[in-house]
Amino acid sequence: MDGPKIEIIDPKGDVIIVSVKEKDDPSDSFTTLFPSHTREETRFKVSSNFLTQSSDYFKARLGQNWPEGQELSQKGNVEIRIDGFEREGVRIVLNILHWRNDQIPLQVDLALLTKVALVTDSFQCNQALCFMGKKWFFDCCRWCRNIKRSPEYVFVCHVFGIKDDLEDLISRFWKEANAPFDPGNLPIPSSITDQINAKLETFHDDLVTNIGKQGEKLRRQTREATEWPY
Repeated sequence: MDGPKIEIIDPKGDVIIVSVKEKDDPSDSFTTLFPSHTREETRFKVSSNFLTQSSDYFKARLGQNWPEGQELSQKGNVEIRIDGFEREGVRIVLNILHWRNDQIPLQVDLALLTKVALVTDSFQCNQALCFMGKKWFFDCCRWCRNIKRSPEYVFVCHVFGIKDDLEDLISRFWKEANAPFDPGNLPIPSSITDQINAKLETFHDDLVTNIGKQGEKLRRQTREATEWPY
């Protein structure tokens, strides 16, 4: 029986990346009671040269301090398994790292951009993905904001260094949200989460104070009106 098909990113590549993603099986009607999973495995043939030039993660993992790097030196090729990423996100990042511009989409939606950002963050190749990440964000996602999807926007801005929009998102969230910021499963730094929630707490405290002041002002005006001599 043939194994999983290998997607060729670099025909002369010396590394096979085995991307594995476990997913709940939506076809199983009893998933909520007895969860079942499907296993999505994709294999990519890539170049260690391109990987190590742009990715600190692969620069370390293919170095002599890691078993994969030692095997690559000894055998001339190696397999590396990565877990937890959607294949399309991995594919896009690898194509960018290998300068395969004809394979890079011109537009992506927020969901796909978040998947790309997750891979970028894990591979530690933010600088190499920065240009396309910003382009996709400004072209497709910047004006389609939904407060319920704030974690995705914040994470994308953080990964691709979109500082002005990140500050704007933080401001919009604490002005519009009615609950603390929850990053969900996204690896948003605690410093950002704490900053958002601190601003939210300050905003709510100020709001309560202002409401109290307005209430006291209204009560004072009411007393003055009832005491006015006619």
